[in-house]
Amino acid sequence: MKPVLLYILWFTFIIITGCAITKHASKPVEDVLDYCEFVEMTKPFEIKILDYVSCSASRDCRFPCASNCIGVTKENDTVRVLSLFNIDTTFTINETVTVTPEKRPNYYVAIAQYLINEGSQTFLPAIQRRKLKTTYGNLKR
Repeated sequence: MKPVLLYILWFTFIIITGCAITKHASKPVEDVLDYCEFVEMTKPFEIKILDYVSCSASRDCRFPCASNCIGVTKENDTVRVLSLFNIDTTFTINETVTVTPEKRPNYYVAIAQYLINEGSQTFLPAIQRRKLKTTYGNLKR
């Protein structure tokens, strides 16, 4: 009787595990990093903010965090600026700021992002799903 019970338990475990893996794998997973093309900027430049997500909006306390700012330069280039440890939530859409470039850190940084729920799907908003030149920098008014 014990071998039959072990087979039943084993079979149940396989079914439950398989369902959990299938359910997890069917959920779309997006990350801002998928849409970053990192570049080193050397001179300060201005951008008009199109989208801004503060570090505090999606803070994962296990890792250093960078605020995520998308803006348009005077040359009409759309860029993403990641600002380390920036918890300022007062930057607004259409505000013009100066970006002082910083070096890309050599350690993992969690990038602030937000997700949209539509029905049973969760995804990044369209503006965050654009492949953009991305740099690290400090935002100043």
